[in-house]
This record gives sequence, structure tokens and C-alpha cells, in this order.
Amino acid sequence: MYIRGRFLSGGVVLAGAVACSTDGTTIVDTIGNWSGARTAVWDHVGQEFAAPAVDNVLHTFEFGVGGQAGTYSFSIYPWDAVGAQVVGGALFATSTLAIPDASVVFVTFDVDVPLTPGSLYVAVISFDGNVDGGVGRGVAFMSGDFYPGGTAVFTELPVDEPWQSGSPTSFELAFRAVFNGGAPPCPWDCGDAGDGNVGIVDFLALLGEWGQVGTPCDIDNGGVGINDFLALLANWGRCPR
Repeated sequence: MYIRGRFLSGGVVLAGAVACSTDGTTIVDTIGNWSGARTAVWDHVGQEFAAPAVDNVLHTFEFGVGGQAGTYSFSIYPWDAVGAQVVGGALFATSTLAIPDASVVFVTFDVDVPLTPGSLYVAVISFDGNVDGGVGRGVAFMSGDFYPGGTAVFTELPVDEPWQSGSPTSFELAFRAVFNGGAPPCPWDCGDAGDGNVGIVDFLALLGEWGQVGTPCDIDNGGVGINDFLALLANWGRCPR
């Protein structure tokens, strides 16, 4: 998770979502339309979105969260717009996180989940112990139809029961979704963790496979040896994205 480091209190209203597709990346960005409002009361708030025909890997998702001190979590589900409910289990889910500030702060999550082109999904922000009566933790949103691919949805029921939506396009979350064609190959991340980083776990795995052919750390397909060791060291750190 990354905190953008900006506290927004207003924005310029654009004609619609800022969307672009260049160099294998598609970006949908409605944050510029945000005028300072945030949701309240709802335990779960979501934003419908459609996976692009190309660049169908959801790389990152950004939204604004704030309000009273407390906790929240973030998840991605397949979505049935007709029934207004999630379909199956979460494709991505965080642990419980602390709300970063009483003001609205925009946070970004690395998701890197492949989606089915043209299918609908919902990004869900869930709050723990929200307060009834119009006061509580919430998500940055705006009234209007700025993103044609979906609308905001909300519920106080369990996530897997039918939700309510915004009439159906009367409000949307302020969000930024970045899609790409998937992360470049990272053969040096050959340890059991496969955690997106080349480090000590991969180094120890390589040593354990020394001399073997066709194992995960046999990067050059010639048997695990000095060439694989040097390649791992040369690519130490986070895998390319």
C-alpha cells in the first residue's frame, strides 16, 4: 500500500473520467472530478468497473479514505450488475488496515490480478464498526456519471448479499485504476515464496538446487550454476513491473 501524501479538499470538475491507453497501459482516473465529499455510515462501499479489452491485468487501484479513527480493508470481486452482488470469492483482499487520517487521504494498492476482458468487477472498501447517524468512516465520492464503465454501490449487509447502487449512476467513487498486460517475467524470483522480490529466499533456493537441471532456479536451462547465480545477483531486489 502506498499513501499518495496529498490531502484533497477540492478539485476541478472535468467532463468525465480521464482515460488513456499507451505503451501497454490503460488508466482510468476520476480523481480530478472530486470536490471534497466522502461517504458516511455504509459498512461497505464499492465501485463497479469493467476490465479493458486489452491490458486486462489490474495493476494498481487508488481511492480516498478517511473519517474517524478506525480500520478498513480493500478487496476486488467479480460483479453481477443485474443482481447487484458479488460473484464468488475475492480475487484480491488486504488485511485489516488503519485509516491513515481523519481527512481523506488517497492510498494506492498493488493488485496485479488478471481479469477477464469486458467483464465487470467491483472494488470494495469495508469498514469495521462504522457509526450510524450520518457520521463515520468513508470514501471519497462525487455525484454524477463520470465513468461509463460502472457506478458506486453500497451496503450494510454482508458483502455476499445484494447491494444498493446510485440510482443507478448518480454517484461514483473518486478512483484511479491502472491496467497493463501483466508484469514482465522475473525468473530470478525462483524461491518458494514467489513474492515479487529477488532476495535471500531465492539465493538459498538456488544453492539448494545447485547442479540440478530443469528446477525453478535453472534460469538458463543449462543446470543451476554460476551463470544463474550471477543473473540472480544482477537482478537483486524488486522484480520489474
